[in-house]
Amino acid sequence: MGVLSTFRRARRDVYMAGGVNDEVLAAQRIGGRLDCVSSVEAAGIFVLDRSGLHVQVEPTRSRLRSPNSRRQRLSTAARVVVHWRPGAHGAAHSIPLTEALAVAIRCQSPRASIAMLDNALHQRRIDSSDVRAIFAALPAKYAVLQALLDGRAEAGSESIARLLLRGIGCSVEVQVRIDGVGRVDLLVDGWIVVECDSRAHHGGWEAQQRDRRRDLLLAERGYAVLRPTAHLIFTDPPGSRVGARRERQPRRSRPIRSYTSESVFSATDAARSAFVANTRSSSAGSAISSSARSRTGSNSLTTTSARLFLKSP
Repeated sequence: MGVLSTFRRARRDVYMAGGVNDEVLAAQRIGGRLDCVSSVEAAGIFVLDRSGLHVQVEPTRSRLRSPNSRRQRLSTAARVVVHWRPGAHGAAHSIPLTEALAVAIRCQSPRASIAMLDNALHQRRIDSSDVRAIFAALPAKYAVLQALLDGRAEAGSESIARLLLRGIGCSVEVQVRIDGVGRVDLLVDGWIVVECDSRAHHGGWEAQQRDRRRDLLLAERGYAVLRPTAHLIFTDPPGSRVGARRERQPRRSRPIRSYTSESVFSATDAARSAFVANTRSSSAGSAISSSARSRTGSNSLTTTSARLFLKSP
């Protein structure tokens, strides 16, 4: 009795270990194997579209059941995507990862597919030989995606942001180390830093404090910083592109912001007075180093304010 209680019944004559993934169990209950983006996600790899359960089913299979109950027939309301194709996988409950990735490429947009493969490479779940095998199994029209892969991206949002920015003609470097700051997600046109923030790694107050300090250090060195959230990158790509286009405009052609002492929220009274004095004389650009001046032009307000932030008690 104790041994039997550790198993879960999926359907007739099919039992699974008690700790099995719920989606794997649901795929078996339907009458197939976990497949495509569902199998990739279950393996811990980034996928953009998580709607629906993808299942590989043998063409000879009949009487598919509901993922929620083996007593009910499968209906269109169940949000299940059935991939009818033969698979020589024996008693396996999920298809191999490389096969799942190849199927998922055909089921997603090009950007989502590249982000998925980037993440698989970054996690070392696949290597270059696996990539070649994946694209060898696909129609020739997908070959163009292979040259766009970059396993240095640490998150799916970084991959998609990189593709969006290159799509509007930006020069994008990935995981660049900046002296005194550390690594940044993306460096655009040599002076715009794009940090792709997610709730998992940037949600707490301590993480936000760390991010703000990094922003000030970057501003001190003449970099502009954009921090789109992962949700914004996934759901509003045009908005992300507009932000990048705005930052790419030459500084001298853009209006200079008027800074007041109240904008320096963490400065002492003495530092605030110094800030106003520096702002009035900023047109000469004397506060910017020669290396930063090539990126920022004559507008040194960002650099000046950052230095005062960092020097304030």
